[in-house]
Amino acid sequence: MAFWTRVLLASMERLRIADINLDFHGQASIDEAWVETLAEVSEQLPPPRVLRDAAGVLRAVDGVHTLLAAANAVHTEWPCIVLDGTEDEARKAAAKADAGDRLPLTNADKRQRVKLLLVSPTWRSRTDGVVAEIVGVTPQFVGKVREELTRNGFESPRVRIDKNGRAIDTGAIGKGSAYADALGFVAHALSNGRDAYLTIAGGRVLATSLILPSRCSTPTCACRPRRLTSLSPSGSNRRGRS
Repeated sequence: MAFWTRVLLASMERLRIADINLDFHGQASIDEAWVETLAEVSEQLPPPRVLRDAAGVLRAVDGVHTLLAAANAVHTEWPCIVLDGTEDEARKAAAKADAGDRLPLTNADKRQRVKLLLVSPTWRSRTDGVVAEIVGVTPQFVGKVREELTRNGFESPRVRIDKNGRAIDTGAIGKGSAYADALGFVAHALSNGRDAYLTIAGGRVLATSLILPSRCSTPTCACRPRRLTSLSPSGSNRRGRS
């Protein structure tokens, strides 16, 4: 199997600040006071990194505060490290960038980085673990942001790609054994002339029950009258009578 790595070639160029998209930054908001502080020492800061796509669109992936500080100091152009890169590559670079002009990251900044990726269909189709590794947070953190975005119309696919390129059915995570047990219970009950049903909500088995007491002769049979374990969405067990 052949693996290909794309090599991004960088060059140093003076770019018009007005031509650069500054929306691809990894902070929740721009700190204007910090921009004013940087304006006094902007010449000492490392050059910002900018990705240019095939259409010539320029996106700053770090050093946004530097560019704003330079503009405040009445500069129209600024030296930048320019690389070729698509919009999705720019999102990834910005989500993991650590420029010299940045303030320490807050949780809000981390959320902004996760959102920067998940609003893109490409990154929304990757697992929480992939996004978490890029940003430097936990998969649980990514999952919470994903849920918030889903409520706002950014629906994520159920099947997502992990870091090894495998397709993962996230809807089946943690509930495969519950489905197997539940279906086995129903099949056994039906085979012994008993009616049974499953309670399913949100794609999860919540409970299995018999409609009538069983007359099955097998002493340890799963369809005999008994207290059933309901399978809650959170994975905790609740008790209920058949």
